[in-house]
Amino acid sequence: MPASTPEYIRVRQIETGHQLSVPKSHAEATGGYEVLDKPAIDSAGRPLPPKYFTTLDPAADGKPDGYAAQTVKALKAEIAQRNDSRDAEHQLSVTGNKAALVAVLEADDAEQAEALVADGATTTPAAPAADSQPLTDGQQADTPKENA
Repeated sequence: MPASTPEYIRVRQIETGHQLSVPKSHAEATGGYEVLDKPAIDSAGRPLPPKYFTTLDPAADGKPDGYAAQTVKALKAEIAQRNDSRDAEHQLSVTGNKAALVAVLEADDAEQAEALVADGATTTPAAPAADSQPLTDGQQADTPKENA
């Protein structure tokens, strides 16, 4: 006597949002699924593959922010500005690639924030906004043109 093929249904896993084709008996026995009004099998009778649900962080638009949005030249200028008020022993490193420079600035921000908290201050320094970067080669200032 041949084994019977289970009846498949398309469901959405409530916890994850993934869409799956599962045997109807499994979905009923285990729970945690929302039954969808969609086909569960292909034309050959095989269960459809899962459709995984993913979310994008609404704040993540694919563009870097903070120090990562700045050029290496701008990062080095920021470090040089911070080094102007430091003695030789406490100078920040201006060597390395962009990731290293960002790490130096972020570590310095964290150290400054800790010092502020230790001194009883409640505000922390923030990374400069992307629009506060100095102009780099090839960029033009946004100034109105005068009529000649």
